[in-house]
Amino acid sequence: MQLIVDVGNSYIKIYVFDAGAIIHSHRYLPADFFIALPHLFSTFSISGAIVSTVSSLQNVYQSIEKYVSTLNFSHETPIPLDIHYHTPHTLGLDRIAAAVGAETLQPLCHKLIIDAGTAITIDYVSDCAAFEGGNISPGIETRFRALHEYTGKLPKLTNTEACSLTGKNTHEAIQNGVVQGVLFEIERYIQLYDALYPQISVFFTGGDAFFLRKNVNLFGKHIKNCIFADLIAVGLQRILAYNTKTNDRQTI
Repeated sequence: MQLIVDVGNSYIKIYVFDAGAIIHSHRYLPADFFIALPHLFSTFSISGAIVSTVSSLQNVYQSIEKYVSTLNFSHETPIPLDIHYHTPHTLGLDRIAAAVGAETLQPLCHKLIIDAGTAITIDYVSDCAAFEGGNISPGIETRFRALHEYTGKLPKLTNTEACSLTGKNTHEAIQNGVVQGVLFEIERYIQLYDALYPQISVFFTGGDAFFLRKNVNLFGKHIKNCIFADLIAVGLQRILAYNTKTNDRQTI
């Protein structure tokens, strides 16, 4: 079994893989994670682990390393994917892991990865297993917050998922503008990439992936191969396995 640990700015997400499948997952506040760690290792027969972090919580790696050999994922970690990004060391580790995850699930085909969270990233992986690049824009909640914080009178709303084409009051206008704006944005990306690569696979992942899934009928005509998956977890598990095999070969 392998332990996959994805350390975010607010939460620590863990996944336990067995034979390539997720058999357990949980999201912890940092303090709760360290309390739960002994129970996690007593419950599952974990033989290896990988930690990826976007925060300064380096003690997560050190704590897990006490139990099992642990890979600390960084830009120097070998991965089974070519990176054609011009500034690879500025590329988010989460975007790299998601790209590896998509390649793992759908190898050697064109892939568009839509990761919808605090930010929305839209990344393209070619059919030659190469990360070619992508774009970043504000996520749904970030857009709601920005309208409130950078204007004098607009209220702070959250996504209620109810929207229409024309708002009849300020609340509806904000809701429609944010939600429809995100949907139209993603729809246009899918249209353009689908025109270039007619057999492209489209992946949705991230905190707002389920919302997009429920509303995919708004632009579903352009999606021939649509996949919803926790790509970061899948990608990190693949990176761990890749490095474990590499180390085994070097030892031999």
